[in-house]
Amino acid sequence: MTNIQALSKKILFVLLIGAAFTGCSKDDKGPDNKEEEETTAGADHTFDVTLVNKADAANTIEYKGAAPNDEARAIYRNRTISGETEHSITMLFGKLEEAGSIYGNFDLDDDDQPFTELGPYHLADGGVLEIRPEGTADLYTSVSGTLTFSDLKYALPTASVGAAAYTLKFEGDFAKYTSGTKSDETYHASGTFVISPEDDMGTYKAP
Repeated sequence: MTNIQALSKKILFVLLIGAAFTGCSKDDKGPDNKEEEETTAGADHTFDVTLVNKADAANTIEYKGAAPNDEARAIYRNRTISGETEHSITMLFGKLEEAGSIYGNFDLDDDDQPFTELGPYHLADGGVLEIRPEGTADLYTSVSGTLTFSDLKYALPTASVGAAAYTLKFEGDFAKYTSGTKSDETYHASGTFVISPEDDMGTYKAP
């Protein structure tokens, strides 16, 4: 849990920076070398997650819903701070570390395409997911699995920070924590996230 807490503190700072871009003009454009694709901003973001206990399939959690456009987001980053390169998408439904939230961080290659491996926080060139179903004190965090992105687009008010929109399907094994304590239970999880374009971020373009 130490790694998860350290990551969360770092990401909270990133999210605050990302919030500053929500007031950017719709006339802003990203890099000129990318083909423009118009999209409709403002639609709800959606999530649909299933968690199945690997030792007892009857213990299954279905967690699905929609979040208003201003209550979820995916931030794009491509910058170097204090010698550390950050090239990733950070996704958040709800409020960080609170019940009902879903958090993801996905590393990108040089062509702004996400890597497809899902795993723990310390995984290089991959992604991590943390799911806190509403109404519980439980946290489910990724151990291994795969990620599949489609309809990926970026709005880039600057070259280093912007927003992403996409459909993400995932599947893999997750560890369970209750009130900060890791249990012996492992869950197989699968699901789909849809992140819609944000209002006032400008034109979204495919990478």
